[in-house]
Formats: sequence, structure tokens, C-alpha cells
Amino acid sequence: MSGSTDMTECPNCGDEMVTFQDWKPVNISENWCVHCGWYSTTKYGQMSLDQLNDYRKEHNEDYLDDEDDKPLEILTELPKCIIDPWEAVSERYKNE
Repeated sequence: MSGSTDMTECPNCGDEMVTFQDWKPVNISENWCVHCGWYSTTKYGQMSLDQLNDYRKEHNEDYLDDEDDKPLEILTELPKCIIDPWEAVSERYKNE
């Protein structure tokens, strides 16, 4: 197992709550309080086409430093996206 568990103070009630962090296959953080029910969690999903293109435009404006860098194209449809990170990594490496 690659993660770690610790205790921290709940922002809602002030009692101790569990905090869990993992970094495989992606960084995740989970927190939950057994005293009041407060929690936070990492959420997986795919951006809308507009949102993705906005980030691609921003990337092109802010991060192209080297003349070898190629700008990202504006997309007309969303690329395939496997939401579950464990499934996505497994799919990426299944033929290796």
C-alpha cells in the first residue's frame, strides 16, 4: 500500500479526524470525521470541452517557453477519458 493515514483536527467540530493520502496512481487526499460527519475527498471526472479548451489556450499563452514547444490545438470534441485512475493506468499499460 502506498498511502499514509494520520489524525488531524476537524475544521467543523475541532475533534480529531482521519486524514488519508495516497500517491498511486494519482495524488489523492481523503478526510473524514467520525464525530460530526464532515468529510473531503478527491473527485475524478472529465472537464467540459469548453473548459478543456480554455485550459489549453492558457497553456499556450503561459507555458510555451522553448521554441521547440508546440502549441496545443483547440479541440472540437472531447478525447476518450477513463475516469477511474486505476482503470486508466491499467488500460494504458495492458499491452506492455
